[in-house]
Formats: sequence, C-alpha cells, structure tokens
Amino acid sequence: MNRSKGFMIAGASAVAISLVMTGLMEDAALGAETASVANLCIAANGAVQVQRGTATCEARGKGSTAIAKGPGSSATATGKHNKARALGNGSTAVAGEGSNNTATARGARSSAVAGGGNNNTATARGHLSVAVAGDGNNNTATARADASGAVAGEGNNNTATARTKGCAAAATTEIRPTDSC
Repeated sequence: MNRSKGFMIAGASAVAISLVMTGLMEDAALGAETASVANLCIAANGAVQVQRGTATCEARGKGSTAIAKGPGSSATATGKHNKARALGNGSTAVAGEGSNNTATARGARSSAVAGGGNNNTATARGHLSVAVAGDGNNNTATARADASGAVAGEGNNNTATARTKGCAAAATTEIRPTDSC
C-alpha cells in the first residue's frame, strides 16, 4: 500500500465553518465540555482559518477541508475535494493523493487515512480505532469499535468493516473484496 503522508487540502471557508459548527452542535447535544473548543483547528483554501491550543490542521487543494478538535488532534487534507476530520484527544485524520477522499477519526487516539486513489472513505470510531482506505478507487474502511481496525485497498471497490472490539478486517481485490468482523 502507498503509505505516503504528503497530503494537501483546500476548500471553501463556509464549508469548513459549517462542518465545525455541526461538530460543535453535536458536542453541545452530548453535554461535552468546552475544553475541546480550546483545542480546535480549521483549514480551507490553503490557509488555516482557526487554530487554538494543540490541535493542528492543513488544507491544500480546491474544495478540500481539514478540521481537528481535541488536544493533540491533527487533520490533513490535500488534493481536490478531500476532507479530513479528527475529533478526539490525539486523533489523526489524513485525506489526499487523489480526489474526493474522506478520512474521519472520532475517538481518543483514533486514526483514519484515505487516499492513493479517488472516492476512498476511511472512518474510525472508537478509542484506539484505525481505518485505512486507498491504493485504488472507491474503497471503504470502517472501524466502529474501540481497538478495532479496518483496511480496504490494493484495488478498487473493496469494503472492510470492523464492528466489535479488538476486531481486524482487511479487504483487497486479490484476497477478498469484502471482509467484516
């Protein structure tokens, strides 16, 4: 798999602000403390729009956005219309090396990487969860539980889903295009 991390991002400021406001409203609905807002970074159109605390972000490329919320969180999106959201303490999201890739990491120390092609989606939800989608087009990796992992790639149209704690799912064109646990 292509493990390059040289991703770029850029996008409309209105889109970035809208995405952040959605996240802030979700936090309010869940009764989250305002500490996460103290660590917030929003980037679009090649420029950091908001940077507070230890959250970091980078966005380069037409229509791309990066949002990081939480202490030590990091979001990077590079290329056309790529989106990266890192929501949680120490979470990381990277989307790039292609177009229309989306990486979302939600949970403490979660990681999501989507790229190395077009229309790839990686979603990591849960403490220490990891999702990687790429090295092809239209790949989807979803890790939905704590300490779970999902990898989809090395070809096109692969889907990996990890639904239970400690589960690891991998889908590739050569081995099996769909895997779940």
